[in-house]
Amino acid sequence: MRGQILDDVWRKFRQVRVLALDFDGVLTDGTVFMDVAGRESVRCSHRDGQGIVDVRAAGIEVVVISSQTSEYVAARCKKMGVPYYYKATHKLRTLESFLATLREPVTLEQVCFVGDDRGDLEVMRAVGIPCTVADGIPECHDVAVIVTARHGGDHAVREVCDRILEARKGA
Repeated sequence: MRGQILDDVWRKFRQVRVLALDFDGVLTDGTVFMDVAGRESVRCSHRDGQGIVDVRAAGIEVVVISSQTSEYVAARCKKMGVPYYYKATHKLRTLESFLATLREPVTLEQVCFVGDDRGDLEVMRAVGIPCTVADGIPECHDVAVIVTARHGGDHAVREVCDRILEARKGA
């Protein structure tokens, strides 16, 4: 794996202290199901959830920051036990506010952020490890240092989590 990632990117992965995630298009495939009563639901990956459990067990903070207004964001994040901000109108400021709540200081350089669309670009440009999913928009691909092999909602977050953990092991 290390041969596939530039040494400086590999070193940055070892220094990640916070994994920040967009929701729709990253933890989901971007599809929204709606019933006749107007209730929305989405499909999420349990493998992504396990990756989140694994990085948290390694002492890495995880946060979800989404501009989405639907309650399914809160429901999924509560189930995973992950802090979340939804209805976020300014994701970078929201991330900075989250970092300020942590016991030990964390810089943006120590953040890995996974996004997939225009609303994520400002954060991607500000953090040390900007990532996008395989089906992220071309602008995200241009900014990302890592583009996952998997699409959003199809274990792409697990892929990022595994890379972080692998880098921490010094592999």
